[in-house]
Amino acid sequence: ISEGGAETPSQAVINDANRVVYATDSRGRKFGIRKVGMSVKRRIFSTISAETAAKPQLSGMMFIVASVVEIDGEKVALPSSEAGFNARIDLLDDEGFEAIGAAYQAAFAPKDDTTAIEEAKNS
Repeated sequence: ISEGGAETPSQAVINDANRVVYATDSRGRKFGIRKVGMSVKRRIFSTISAETAAKPQLSGMMFIVASVVEIDGEKVALPSSEAGFNARIDLLDDEGFEAIGAAYQAAFAPKDDTTAIEEAKNS
């Protein structure tokens, strides 16, 4: 926080990168998710095969998996192999992906100018 108490742009970026939001799926599992930053994206692409990386739907699944930092209160690490990513995909299953995807979109997706203006008006 700067001298005047306002958050600096750099602090805002750091705080946003560290922010964890929670999603609960239809099975009652609670997931802590964090925005997937550039260094995590690089780690994903160095871990998965070129074939997987070339398929947007599959690489998108990897980003969803990478956003999960907590499951039911237990911290989870980023998988370190494609097999680890596949095991996490199986663990999350459809219900987890649905809940995590919706929460990620709501919390971290870029907002268009209209949405940003409306939020500013209402705050």
